Parts: sequence; C-alpha cells; structure tokens
Amino acid sequence: MTGVDPESLHGQAMLRVRDLRVTFRTVSGPVRAVNGVNFELDRGEILALVGESGSGKTVSSLSLTRLLPRNAEVEGEVLLDGRDILKASNSALREVRRNRVAYVFQDPISSLNPARRVGSQLVELLRVNRGMRSNEARNRARELLSHVGIPGESRYMRAYPHELSGGMCQRVMIAMALATEPEIIVADEATSALDVSIQAQILELLQRLRDQFDTAMVVVTHDFGVVAGIADRVAVMYGGEIIEIGATEVVLSNPEHPYTAALMMSAPDSSDEATTELFMIPGTLEESREHAGSRCQFSPRCPLAFDRCWSEWPKLKDRQSGHAAACHLDGEEVAAWLDSGGEITVSRPA
Repeated sequence: MTGVDPESLHGQAMLRVRDLRVTFRTVSGPVRAVNGVNFELDRGEILALVGESGSGKTVSSLSLTRLLPRNAEVEGEVLLDGRDILKASNSALREVRRNRVAYVFQDPISSLNPARRVGSQLVELLRVNRGMRSNEARNRARELLSHVGIPGESRYMRAYPHELSGGMCQRVMIAMALATEPEIIVADEATSALDVSIQAQILELLQRLRDQFDTAMVVVTHDFGVVAGIADRVAVMYGGEIIEIGATEVVLSNPEHPYTAALMMSAPDSSDEATTELFMIPGTLEESREHAGSRCQFSPRCPLAFDRCWSEWPKLKDRQSGHAAACHLDGEEVAAWLDSGGEITVSRPA
C-alpha cells in the first residue's frame, strides 16, 4: 500500500497485515499471487475482501495463519496483537490456529467427514482443542448447534453430513469454527454454494454471532450483495493488490476505481426486473499480471485507461478519510462512467 499509511485508514487494530507478498514456485517459473497487501482488522469488525477469482483474496486470507502449500514463499508481516504470525514457531502457530483464528470454507459438505456423525466431529474438536471430557464436550456441542440455529437434539447430533442440507452443513461448519472461541473467523466464499434465501440466513447468522461474541471476521467473496449485507469495510482486490478500500457504505455509494464500478455494474440487480443484459468486464485477469508494478494492472481491461495508466503504476492514495483508491482518475470521472452504466467515455487528463 505504498503512498498511504495504513494507520491513517483505520484505528487501533487487533490484526495488521503489512506488505504481504506471496509467490508460488512452479515448473513454469515464479507466480506472484499477492503483491504488497495491507489491511487492518478491529475486534468485532467485519472486513470483506472482494474481487474476481484469481485476484488474490483467498491466498491473502490463507496467509494469515500460513495455510499455504510448501511451494509458497511468503513475505511481509501478519501482526496479531503485535506478534508476527509469519515468524511464529510451529507451536505458537498451532496455538493461533487452535484458539485464535478459525476458518469457514466454501463447500461445507466436503469439509466435513462424510463417514462420521456431525455430533462426534464437534465433540472430538472440543476434546482435542479445548480439553473437555466427553459429557462436557457433548453438552457444549449441543449449545454450539443451538447458537447457529440447529436444535441440539440427538437426531441432529447423530446425523451424517449427507443427511443435512447445504445450509445446515454450513451452520455446522460455523459451529465448529465457534467451538474454539476464536477472536477472528475467516469465511472464504462461505455462502457462494447456497441459494439466495439460505445465503441471507447465513449472513444474518454471522452478523448475530459477531454481535453476540464480539468476533472479528474476514469475509472473502466475489459478490457485492454479500459485501453490502454484512461488511463494515471492504477491500477490493485485483491482480494480487488492494486497489480500493474503505467503509462499505462509502465505497458502494462512491467507488473511486473503475474496477470497483465495473464489478458493481456486473452484479445482477434483483430490484430491476427489466434488466436482461449485465455489464461485462472485457479481457481476463491473467493478462494483467505481466507488468505488475510498471503500470496499472487493470489498464488492459479498463474502458477509461489513458496514456499514464500504461506507463505509471497508480499508488493507493487516501481520497477521503478512511477511503483510498489506486487510480490516476478522480472520483467524478469514475462516477460519471458508473452513472451511465458503462455507456459513455470520460474526458481523460493529459
């Protein structure tokens, strides 16, 4: 986040990510997946990382506790209450994963053991991670299921994952995340495999649990509907970088980057039944990575790109208090393009 002090974007944070860079070693050469990401997370806050597939949001979230394959090289800092997780010993890292940071992944059915009953999986987690005895763990498992809206009666405790719906399985996964009483929950596309009505229930559940337990959350998504429904702040990622960050209401009402505006125009609007064709972002994300750092990565796909975009990398700069964007254009030009639905061009500065 060169060009803006992350501390100026937010207050005192429990989690601080500083200049995070992740490179994968492959047979075709190194692949930079994350390139200088910075963000903070306060206790009880919900931060959304949003972007297309391949933008680096999932890799960034997995880096928080070093849940990456061996061919990944990670640089930077991930400070949890001032201690750098990336430099932590294996025992300290296990403690972080066990008690402080929990994950809820996209496909709950594949994340659960299909050969074991739901209750036994929860009980084992509580016995191993919390040191509970069998009866205590079973009672706590029932309480956790109740917290996520599943009656803690025996028929649910004895159910196998395939006997539950996708939404119920996702609730079980959230209960397992809560079992360790974490300070941070990372939800990686946790609602994308669910239908709209169940998705709304899961989002409402996450918000209620945040309010009840004061748990901070990082929500990884490609869906601005999810962002609007749950997040306090949003960080828009493209090509392994954060290109816009700020309070959700501010970013959604006044996007300062063409990519953010393009993502918003690409999302279906359920209130507009007359809409039959969605805006499409031209090109692919892959073509943007070749010249990272020497020009705007979005320029090959950006309808508003001009000469400077192709020759100078735009730094993330504070546009207004708590709202920063990495773009050579100003907000008025992006707003005019967004208001036209992507139909008009704007006057481009020399």
